Amino acid sequence: MQRPIPFLRALSAILASLVVLRIGYEPLIVGDAVGATPIFNWLLWGYGVPALSFWAASHFLRRRADDAPLRVVEAAAILFTALLAFMEIRHAVNGGDVYRDTAGLTETALQVCAALAMAIGLERLRLRTASIVHNAGAVLLTAFAGLAALFGLLFLDNPAIWRIAIDREFRQSDPARLCRARGARAATVLCGGRPAQCVLCQ
Repeated sequence: MQRPIPFLRALSAILASLVVLRIGYEPLIVGDAVGATPIFNWLLWGYGVPALSFWAASHFLRRRADDAPLRVVEAAAILFTALLAFMEIRHAVNGGDVYRDTAGLTETALQVCAALAMAIGLERLRLRTASIVHNAGAVLLTAFAGLAALFGLLFLDNPAIWRIAIDREFRQSDPARLCRARGARAATVLCGGRPAQCVLCQ
């Protein structure tokens, strides 16, 4: 029979807090060497591994009790999961520049979708664990998604209200690359056989 060591629970919460402070000091983790490749870059390692570790730790800690150390680790797991999703989206949309001072229509829309997906996942998890942390995380992510949709998508980044050049984003999309790379055959499918009139091919 294994002997429980209560201090290990407190130690896990302390270590989780230290990792959060480290990320707050340098969100990119490795500075400019994070790379420009979407998804498979140092952000995935720097945020994904701690997130996975915290989720695993919370699973084992919950076997004994629902106490303060467990809640700290659960909060860290949710925080790193959310940061991983948001940072990867920002990195991919802005060509690797996560410190860009503005967020466009594409980024805001993706952030809203990611926040809602995580909120749904946390709500389903809360039904199994009855965790106050999972409940709070779901509520906060839903509130963030609602505010971002209301003020971002419907007002600040709405092309129907402001002069926002959305054609540049379409030019850089996959159909645009496909039109330019495959020529007339792709144009027949994507442009209806009229590449001269297709905004993606210009």
